[in-house]
Amino acid sequence: MDQSTARVFIFFPIRNIIPNRKGSISIELQYPFPEERIFRYQAMQDVLDVLIDQPYTTYSMSVLATPTGANTGTISKAVRLLSELDVVETAQDGRTQQVRINRDRRTKPDPVLSIPQSEFHHPIRAFLQRI
Repeated sequence: MDQSTARVFIFFPIRNIIPNRKGSISIELQYPFPEERIFRYQAMQDVLDVLIDQPYTTYSMSVLATPTGANTGTISKAVRLLSELDVVETAQDGRTQQVRINRDRRTKPDPVLSIPQSEFHHPIRAFLQRI
């Protein structure tokens, strides 16, 4: 890594994994950023929240507009900036642009290791493999 490039990690609270659990998912970014004021748009955070919660799902701009409460123009700009950061992947599907999280940039901790009693790790892993 040269002196002009650094890695930046953004942490997001984990939801829908284990109730009442503290933890985070991180997204790796390359610095310097493509735009100086990259984090000023709330829509970027809102889009990331949706995409992180569903890492194997692709969304159109209009579908992302619904849970974020933003209009499609704002969502498109947020997705463009996130794409420049290589945080999301986009693909054309006819006239519709589809977007999903770049899973290679996403780091998610192992929820089993968050259980403080290590004697429960093996039985819980065995149970999770059976379901």
